[in-house]
Amino acid sequence: MTMEDPARFSKLFAALDEAGRKRLLALSTKQQHQQGAVICREGEPGDDFFVITRGTVTVTGDDFGTSKTLATLGAGQFFGELTALSNQPRQATVVAAEPLELICIPLVAVNEVLKAQPAAFALLQKAGLHRIEETLKKLAE
Repeated sequence: MTMEDPARFSKLFAALDEAGRKRLLALSTKQQHQQGAVICREGEPGDDFFVITRGTVTVTGDDFGTSKTLATLGAGQFFGELTALSNQPRQATVVAAEPLELICIPLVAVNEVLKAQPAAFALLQKAGLHRIEETLKKLAE
């Protein structure tokens, strides 16, 4: 999977028209990380989010001083959207579970491209709300 064909594996990119996908990719960067690398840490500020193009990540949250696994995400999935949408601190820590390739989408791309395409922006918002619900359920277990 490459940055050239993100609509084939990511619902977010599939929700954009071709011009939107090209513009989003032009504003974004590609990142590579080794296994064990911390991509973002709970409580830290951030204004971008990530789409996984290769590899998996483990998402953990602080449960009263104990780290609790919230999710494992793989190619085509995204994370960090809550921070990009709400300007709140990171809600979880995300670590590369294996060698990882990401598309890093900055806030400027969210504002310029995603907000101009209602289907993609609605998908991002829906995913953010779903993630909040799932996180609360996991922490309550």
